[in-house]
Amino acid sequence: YGTFGTFNFDGAISGAVAPGVSARASVLVQHRNDWIDNTLTAGKDNLGGYDETAGRLQFLFNPNDQLDVLVNVHARNLVGTSAIFRANVITPGTNGLNANYDRNSVTYNQGGGNPQEYNGYGASVNVSYDFGDIKLTSISAWETAEGFSRGDIDGGVAGVGPGFIPFDSDTQDSLNDLEQVTQEVRLASDYGGPLKWQVGAFWFDSSFDITTVGPFGFPPSTTVTHENTSWAIFGQGSYDISEALTVT
Repeated sequence: YGTFGTFNFDGAISGAVAPGVSARASVLVQHRNDWIDNTLTAGKDNLGGYDETAGRLQFLFNPNDQLDVLVNVHARNLVGTSAIFRANVITPGTNGLNANYDRNSVTYNQGGGNPQEYNGYGASVNVSYDFGDIKLTSISAWETAEGFSRGDIDGGVAGVGPGFIPFDSDTQDSLNDLEQVTQEVRLASDYGGPLKWQVGAFWFDSSFDITTVGPFGFPPSTTVTHENTSWAIFGQGSYDISEALTVT
């Protein structure tokens, strides 16, 4: 617990739940009160706070000495204040903050309270099977997220200040429908001796949209779509020629 009502808590509980099955549940809670005054908004402490919660549940299955399966599901939620922009707080040609900077207050006529909110969910499955001399590993993962951030990005009020602000600007960016899938498969030697090797493949697929909304509808809303699919194959071998020399 600290200044501005800042509160952090994280904890976990784990243990065996059945023969060959263990589990772990973990949680994170973070909070901070609003502590920055907007001089154009009624009341005090209008900005700066946040609430974040996250949780993860994991199961480990060991039905025999050869097979391990780790299943992971997780989620996160963030609600709070976006970045605080401050106009003309550094004098050109200097390296320090000037008298326009007030740590505890800003003057915003836009930004809608500078809100920010993001949500994310995901899962993964890690499978390992030991054939004796060779170990097979497969890692599958999926993630999704969305959210937005809005702000008074001119950092003050045009014609009022602090300092010279040529025009007011209020901008919002949104992350829409992030979907990401990855898959890795690899084989690795496990028989000891001077030779060690591994070979495998990796696949990555991701897509999401970013929507930007400008002040007063100008420039008009713009959505940019990002899509990326990539793959790789890899291999590595090393040989211990002596205790002092290894070639990879």
